[in-house]
Amino acid sequence: MSRKRASGFTLVELLVVIAIIGVLIALLLPAVQQAREAARRMECQNNLKQLGLALHNHHDVYTEFPTFSAGTRNISYVIYLLPYLEQTNLYELFPRDASGNLNITSSSDPRCVNRIDALLCPSGTVEFSTYSGQEDRYTTHYYGVLGPKGENVQTGEDYELDTLGGQGGASLQGFFQWKKNLRFRDLTDGTSNTLAIGEMSWKDAGCHRPWARGGEVSSNGVHSASAKNVFHAINAVGYTSAATNWNDASFGSEHPGITQFLLGDGSVRTVSETIAMPTYRAMASRNGGETISDN
Repeated sequence: MSRKRASGFTLVELLVVIAIIGVLIALLLPAVQQAREAARRMECQNNLKQLGLALHNHHDVYTEFPTFSAGTRNISYVIYLLPYLEQTNLYELFPRDASGNLNITSSSDPRCVNRIDALLCPSGTVEFSTYSGQEDRYTTHYYGVLGPKGENVQTGEDYELDTLGGQGGASLQGFFQWKKNLRFRDLTDGTSNTLAIGEMSWKDAGCHRPWARGGEVSSNGVHSASAKNVFHAINAVGYTSAATNWNDASFGSEHPGITQFLLGDGSVRTVSETIAMPTYRAMASRNGGETISDN
């Protein structure tokens, strides 16, 4: 009398199948992660393009760009762009001083409890202010470019800095300036050659502040909260001391190996963290007369 063999998998066959599935997952996971990061990078790029369109719309209306800091409590450039970021209702909530100028009540303005998606890179991990007592205020991942700091290698002279000193100094040759509104005509190096806004979304930057805060002048000099010098390499140096490194905090991101910048013409450029510093600083200059290479 013959016996029928029971159907099914043996233990060895199951182990082989599980091993094959594990190998396939190991091969596919990096590709999936890369696809997700590519999507996040594209969303970040769209955020910068929105800011660029807002800057241009502001210029069309007022024939000038906003400063990085203005008003009696020194509001950030972001507030001026709110009407062009579909945030008109929020913009109207900000008070005015006796002269009718926009104002904020404190450096941790209560309106910063509002999250603005266009100000946050999806790859960034720090969404709130890192300053004590302001941890419930949303920050921004996009900071204005004060300009280059250091030597212009093509002239052999240092780039111009403010005369107030302290805080690392504030460059006088960038897209955003201290209480000075620039126009297209001031970008003599060309709008497509001048960095306007860059990412500072990396977790180790250490100087994330509420998005309404622009900066102020203290005994230590110009203190910029919404714009930074291009002095250090991308992702190279975090915030260490308000008196020595605040304005020099590095642009950087959580995108592997790169950071994205908005240029004066409204386009977005990916900049490698290994970019040569003379080229990087030249790109941050609006009027240095440098020849920019791709190195």
